[in-house]
Amino acid sequence: MVTARTTRANIGHFTYVLDREKKQIVVLNSNRMTVLDTLRLSDPYAMSVSPNLKRLAVANFASATVSLIDIDPASPTFHTVVTTTPVDRGPSALAWQPEGEDLLVVNSLGNSVSILRGSDGGLRKSVGGLLNRPIDIVVTSRQIATGWRTGIYFAYILNSNGSVAIFESGPDGVNGIGFDDVVGVPEQATFPRATTMQPDIASFNSALYIAHKDDKGLGQISHLELTSSTAGPLPISPNSGGFILPPTFRQREWTVTGRLGGDSPTTTIKDRLSGDAPVDFALDEMQNVGTWPDALSNQNSNLIYADHSGKGHIRINPANGQPAIAVTSRYVFVALQDTGFLDVVELDSGRVISRIPVPGITTVSSYWKM
Repeated sequence: MVTARTTRANIGHFTYVLDREKKQIVVLNSNRMTVLDTLRLSDPYAMSVSPNLKRLAVANFASATVSLIDIDPASPTFHTVVTTTPVDRGPSALAWQPEGEDLLVVNSLGNSVSILRGSDGGLRKSVGGLLNRPIDIVVTSRQIATGWRTGIYFAYILNSNGSVAIFESGPDGVNGIGFDDVVGVPEQATFPRATTMQPDIASFNSALYIAHKDDKGLGQISHLELTSSTAGPLPISPNSGGFILPPTFRQREWTVTGRLGGDSPTTTIKDRLSGDAPVDFALDEMQNVGTWPDALSNQNSNLIYADHSGKGHIRINPANGQPAIAVTSRYVFVALQDTGFLDVVELDSGRVISRIPVPGITTVSSYWKM
């Protein structure tokens, strides 16, 4: 089972549980764990809550569709499917762009990514190339006043062979600054038997964590980051004084900047994980500024944002109007399927501070993760 949790203090608490065997989403009261509702779907496989907390996106594997469920309690269509969009074959993972611009869907059988509009859930485009049975995807914030100030956002697509394909957003076309397409694969960054990824919300540089095995078959968590880039938007049109380049990395470099566990950790403490099959992980979110306003898209003016506690990665400091990191984590919680332990690892030092027995563990969740 996969769970996604949304908390709304003014009207109660809801937990959404994906039950693929019975082809449904079960809605629970998270205080009493009683069933409030069941939502029937064709073949639910994965799900993700929108940054504004108003939509639950569900990938239906067999029917090759994505359903958007209204999860806004104030809406007259609460807990009903409001949109169903056809995508490519085998949708198996999905992630929202943190400002809510797009919903990106990995189609493992179609070797493609479908990009749905965040405003209405309609299909915006599909992209392929450099994809090899993709299994997961992570999307980071648009770099407006953060990171390298490229003006674009990046998505990372995890292939079954352990490579990571990088999607560069638009705007494309005349006077564009991004190709809105998959643009490359870092040659020196391969992650054997990788299982899943999570964005590093604490980084403005479009970074992420990847769970995998190292070259010796030991469980490891690696940190991949955009470490070098031309500062500012890079034009792709001669009309704007730039030049058209082929869809390559365009003077940008991604580097593995850290490793936890395994045979070659980069941390000061070299603790190994309690198992060699990290199947899932999540970061703690105890230190956050989640009630501050979300960073808004500079591309889509019709997007709706949460009144508070949205899932955007960047917040705006009310005191000075500057962007701020939404979440700063101290620990990562790693689920080891082979040993049935949940390891609690300190990010900075690499020290495993606790090994919690959880037989049969397959999933770890948190608020910003879903």
